[in-house]
Amino acid sequence: MFWGTDITKMPCSWRQCVTMFTEELPWLPERDKELIMGQAVCAWWGWSSSSTAEDRP
Repeated sequence: MFWGTDITKMPCSWRQCVTMFTEELPWLPERDKELIMGQAVCAWWGWSSSSTAEDRP
């Protein structure tokens, strides 16, 4: 599963969209959040992921 949005259709800011998903779903394991929020699509395309959760603000 990959996360994405058409921000032009959303009634909130980009940060609110991301925060809702990453901080407001306590039942979703952190590893799954990392995969959904970018690592899975990077692996699917064969892109290297140079940042980790510790690197992000």
